[in-house]
Amino acid sequence: MVKGNISLAPGVLGLQRGVCTRMSFGIYLAGSVVLIVGLALGAHMAHVPPKWIAVGVLCLVGIGVLRGVVSTRRPDV
Repeated sequence: MVKGNISLAPGVLGLQRGVCTRMSFGIYLAGSVVLIVGLALGAHMAHVPPKWIAVGVLCLVGIGVLRGVVSTRRPDV
């Protein structure tokens, strides 16, 4: 039996003590694109007019890019 706290060895799953791992911008953007396409297809199936789907897609792309830049930005040294 193991008593006390169980901790992962440094480097397991990309985690290191005191280091915060960040997602790359490309992965973040790919996830955002998949989400936006899914929402656009759902809106199309719900018979939302195409111009409003386009407005929603443009807004979500802008939000996705802004959040991706903020989340993946490296701190200034």
